[in-house]
Amino acid sequence: MKFITSIFLILLISCDSPSTSASKKDIQIYYSILRPDLVTIDSIETRHGGVQIYAPYEISVSADYFPNASSYKLAQPLIYKRDTSSSKLRVSYFYSFPDSTLRLIEYSWSSTNNTPGMLSTIFQNNNDYFSSVLKKAGTATTQTEVSWSQESIVWITESVHVKQFLLIEGKPSRTRVLISWK
Repeated sequence: MKFITSIFLILLISCDSPSTSASKKDIQIYYSILRPDLVTIDSIETRHGGVQIYAPYEISVSADYFPNASSYKLAQPLIYKRDTSSSKLRVSYFYSFPDSTLRLIEYSWSSTNNTPGMLSTIFQNNNDYFSSVLKKAGTATTQTEVSWSQESIVWITESVHVKQFLLIEGKPSRTRVLISWK
């Protein structure tokens, strides 16, 4: 069992690699492409400077937020903040109850007045990163409404579903990456 755990951690570390980012020297973003065990989340976040925060309200996700979401009873997610010199990243780990299987990781950035253009750059760099790691281009769509628009890119492989979107309300205001597993 120790051998299997060791192999899993080696694979997790090798796949939990930095993406290119808005400023390659400034921001390091680490994505978990392989599904980590819930018990490893604290170690992953400690390694990447994440600080756990607690929401004083219940957090849930809609059925269209990630594939098969309605198939699971999700517990309150584990939420961490990772601060870098030029952006603030919030990472939320959604797991099913009672089996504690990680179902979704949400990486979320919101705009700040100090970083104009940062979200668009993160969005493009994430596109490059996931297309490279998953060895395929994502499927891009744009939704336009009266007061906002959204650009989305989705990558689907045999084992993972990745969705990235950029919300634009006059200027980019939020970007998120959602990683879930089949």
